[in-house]
Amino acid sequence: SMSTLCTAVERHCELHVLSVNWSKDLIRSTLASHLSKLSPSGTVEKELGLSSSHLHSPDLIFKNGLSTGALSGPPSTSIDKLEIMRALREQSPGTSVYVGDSVTDLLALLEADVGIVVGTSATLMKVALAYNVQLRPLVGALASPSRTKGVLYTAASWYDITLALYGA
Repeated sequence: SMSTLCTAVERHCELHVLSVNWSKDLIRSTLASHLSKLSPSGTVEKELGLSSSHLHSPDLIFKNGLSTGALSGPPSTSIDKLEIMRALREQSPGTSVYVGDSVTDLLALLEADVGIVVGTSATLMKVALAYNVQLRPLVGALASPSRTKGVLYTAASWYDITLALYGA
């Protein structure tokens, strides 16, 4: 949610958005719509630090100045998301947190120091269990400072994520 993103920015966390289904234009306009309620003069780049290099999503295809609705470019697969996550981890030595809600997020979730599944994607849960990925409730789970391979944390809402990561 916007509250989680804004709290991350206040605490000087670097944000990136990865999506296979949402275009950069849709992400920017959705975030801008929510930001306008919080800061009428704010922009996505200014308020959240989300420049084009922080948005990893396909572009809309345009013909004669109109969007066709089709998407072009990476990421378009879970492997693309994994490769982006690996590159981001190499660039930034700090703790990485990946929040995802679909099966295309699974590999990137496992690559992160902390992988958080938000919501209840039955497909993601089924695939995770088929590959012996442990799913643990997020609340209270981050007290352990060590990274546990093959473990993902589940959160019912963005509020739970904000509470677990920032205590507020």
